[in-house]
Amino acid sequence: MRRLFLGNFHFESELAAARGWNPATSLLRMSAERAPSWIALAEEGDLIWTPEPIADSFWESLATQGLPRVRSLSEPPEDEFELVPWGWSPRTRMFGGRTAQPSDEAVRLGNSREWSFELEQQLGVALPGVARIERIEEIADVVRRSASQFGESESEHAWVIKANFGMAARERILSRGSTLTTANERWLQRRLQSDGVVFFEPWLRRRAEVGIQWTLPKSDHGQ
Repeated sequence: MRRLFLGNFHFESELAAARGWNPATSLLRMSAERAPSWIALAEEGDLIWTPEPIADSFWESLATQGLPRVRSLSEPPEDEFELVPWGWSPRTRMFGGRTAQPSDEAVRLGNSREWSFELEQQLGVALPGVARIERIEEIADVVRRSASQFGESESEHAWVIKANFGMAARERILSRGSTLTTANERWLQRRLQSDGVVFFEPWLRRRAEVGIQWTLPKSDHGQ
């Protein structure tokens, strides 16, 4: 059975938009531009969904360079296919396909920072100073505690606050000290109203970056 790769690289924004999803044009453009990158995982005969049609000559040129020969579609195919999305969301499920789909609850949990925060606590690998924040009034105490763990002054302590859903440097704010700018305060108010929680981390000097991906087995293959 052919696979249809769906590059909904903005699906975390869909998860966060419980009251309706109205994506920015830049977000839709980003997903559209990255759609052809699925060819790195595709095999001969697979399909790649693109918001706008892409000429067959483009895919043929890739095939002449040793990549799989695939086709792009802007509508779901009429024959049977296995759907392979970047992330499962209500809009993704509308595409159909013969694919075992995870529940909405499992998707929201597995892609939330709420879950990763709890997991870091259980495994004992959380950064010093990290905190779960449910009220803006907590910011000052959280910054103070974090700065003390790094031996820094409160006013110079750099930090990042991340929304419950988001990735790739999206849905976050960066700052120093405990005094919030008007823009940061508005951002926090919106995220707390929608998700009820945000997550604080000290901003570290980068030495290396590591990405981790989880593969969850189907229910008939054990826990």
